[in-house]
Amino acid sequence: MVYLITLFNKQKNNLLQYKNIDKVKSVGYSGNLNSNLFDLNPVEEVIIKYPDLKFYFIGPFNNQSDVYNKLKQYPNCYFIGKLDELPLIKKLNEMDLLIYNYKPDNKIYYADNSHKILEYLSTGKIILGSNLLAYQNSDLVIQD
Repeated sequence: MVYLITLFNKQKNNLLQYKNIDKVKSVGYSGNLNSNLFDLNPVEEVIIKYPDLKFYFIGPFNNQSDVYNKLKQYPNCYFIGKLDELPLIKKLNEMDLLIYNYKPDNKIYYADNSHKILEYLSTGKIILGSNLLAYQNSDLVIQD
C-alpha cells in the first residue's frame, strides 16, 4: 500500500513513528523551486532533524531563490536542477520517500489534486506532505 502522509503541520515533524522509516536514506522533491507556493520552513525543520537523510531537490531553481539560499547550507541537501521526463522518473524511483509541501494559506493555488501527487503515487513510495482536501477521507492518507 502507498501512504500519502500529510505530516507537515505546526505540531509535528516526526518521521520516526512510521513503519520502516529506518530504511529511508534518500528523500526527493520534484518541482519548481523558484515558486512562492513551496512552504520552506517545515521542510527545513525535517532536514535539520534528520541530518543522516539525503534530500534531493529536482527542478528549476536559481541562485537567488529563497529555497536554494536557505537549504544550500545543509550538507545533506542536493540540487539537481530540471530533468527531462525519463531521467526524472528514474530519479524519483531511486528515492525512498518523496515530499511536497504547499503553503496552506495560498489563495491562488491549493494543489489539492495536483499532477505531482499523482506522479508520486505512481512510484509506490511513501509520500510526505501538507494536507490535501482531495485525499482527506482516503485510505491512502495518514493524517497527523
